[in-house]
Amino acid sequence: MSHIASKLKALKLELSDDLLVHLVLISLPAQYGQFKVSYNCQKEKWTLNELISYYVQEEEGLKQDRIENAHLASTSKDKGKMSVKSDHSSKYYGRYDSLSEQFIF
Repeated sequence: MSHIASKLKALKLELSDDLLVHLVLISLPAQYGQFKVSYNCQKEKWTLNELISYYVQEEEGLKQDRIENAHLASTSKDKGKMSVKSDHSSKYYGRYDSLSEQFIF
């Protein structure tokens, strides 16, 4: 996004930091929902550089969570299979594929 902003600036079409921060936030995937909530709860708005810094921290935290979840999944497997509850209280049996980060049924 900052690359696009710098190209626009070269064309004399500058975007404000506030608009850039907003555009970045709305472009983030769903797993950054808590990150968006944190931003919206702040009294002061972030600059683009602050947003990038906090984003990097959040991304590292999400990576660590995925590693921990994969480790938990691998230690709780029952011969390569774990049970997973759906929203309908049914159970599905499959294995967790940590490479693609999804359950395979």
